[in-house]
Amino acid sequence: MQRNRFQNGYIERKKRKTLPDLWLLRYNDGAKYATLEIGTVEKYPTEAAARKAALSRLSEINERVEIFTFGHLADRYVQDMDDRHSTVVSDMSNIRRLRERWGDERLDTMLKNAYAIEKWLAELKTLPGHGPIRPMASKSRNNIKWLLHRMFDRAMIWGFLEPTENIIAKLKVKAKPGEITRERDLIEPEQFEFMMNDTTLPVILRVMIAVAMCTGARISEILALRWEVIDMEAGFISIERASVGKHVAGTKTVSSEEAVPMNESLWVILRRWRDQFPSVNGWVFGNPVTGRPYWRDSMQEYLVELGKRMGIANLGFHSFRHTYRSLLRDLKTPLKVQQYLMRHSTEQMTEKYGKKKGGNIPLVRPANDELVKVLALPAEIPTALSTEKSTSKSGYFGVYPQGNHFAAKMSVNGQKVYLGIFDNAEDAARCYDAEAYKRNGVNAKLNFPAEYADKMMPAGEISTEISEGQEERDSSSSPLNSLLSHSDVL
Repeated sequence: MQRNRFQNGYIERKKRKTLPDLWLLRYNDGAKYATLEIGTVEKYPTEAAARKAALSRLSEINERVEIFTFGHLADRYVQDMDDRHSTVVSDMSNIRRLRERWGDERLDTMLKNAYAIEKWLAELKTLPGHGPIRPMASKSRNNIKWLLHRMFDRAMIWGFLEPTENIIAKLKVKAKPGEITRERDLIEPEQFEFMMNDTTLPVILRVMIAVAMCTGARISEILALRWEVIDMEAGFISIERASVGKHVAGTKTVSSEEAVPMNESLWVILRRWRDQFPSVNGWVFGNPVTGRPYWRDSMQEYLVELGKRMGIANLGFHSFRHTYRSLLRDLKTPLKVQQYLMRHSTEQMTEKYGKKKGGNIPLVRPANDELVKVLALPAEIPTALSTEKSTSKSGYFGVYPQGNHFAAKMSVNGQKVYLGIFDNAEDAARCYDAEAYKRNGVNAKLNFPAEYADKMMPAGEISTEISEGQEERDSSSSPLNSLLSHSDVL
């Protein structure tokens, strides 16, 4: 029988009444301890002599041992990996890092030398291509630690290791001195109001921000929203899928597939967005060029610049989710309600089994409504053609001096695309505008926005008028108020 553990064995002296005592070698054969006779005490007077004689027998035993390395474990783990795309992308990046360092290391040796893993985690740096190389944040290093913990758990289940304590859980991952914490990313209600009224931001981005701040949804879930999952009458949004890169698949976790309450203020904004901007293949935030949801990175660029202007460090889409939870905590919302609204996994996951999706909406809606009141969500989101100015040397977006000429360039999916060479900057800028509008429509950053005014929605505010044949809902008969009148706080 093959074993997956290197054997050192131990020497035992067996006493006998009439014959000389016998030296025995005891070792694990994979299912139970086995015994080999080494010789009598007359032949090997000391234990050291018996151990020396046993070495040749141990070599024969260990030649049959199957040694498992971290590389073997990584291969098996990838085969059994969760098929949720966002999880796969994150874990695969970390597994590649782990394999580069530990791929040839034996699993049992890694556990015996756990301090080396702890030291390696402390020294990790960010990868090239993601800004300047710097020490990796403690949160990212913790993600790698717990991935490694899960992998060693599976190693014991698959028989790669003898069942034992998974010491990876005890490794310490400390924050670096001066490391920026998530608290600095939180957004104040006044800052949120500024964002909603900042006409230099595309309307689509501000609608996304409104959804993020009022529901706590992840950006991948917001991008993947379809109109059929938004129940305007019952007042909730079903989170069913996530968009990561070019992939639209399941949400990050099973518990994330839930319904979240939609406050009436958010309902009004989404309805006006639907009425005034044509749907693209049923997506709430579809790209008219590709027919699919927008890429997150195309919107993130605006947030980076916005964060610099507002003095919000590391402003990103997840900042809104952190802020949502922080506001719930400040409002002293019961923890159980917070967990439901954030759609986090809990130890009481079984309580959710068998419940109809959205069944808890009446119970958690009051907490969500209180949060939206704090935000003072505007009834209209002002819109205007972008008046943002380029900071490049030419003074135009996508235009770069090249000797006595000007080149028009554009970044497409992270790669530079040359559009042409021109004698003057204005012609290059117009070439850039044409391509930018073709690709991004009303959300394009343009050098000469006035030239596209007839193709875009007129400047001003999103109309507050209701389309013909459609009446404003009487707040007294609103399905939202009807639900609230029959709800109890947890």
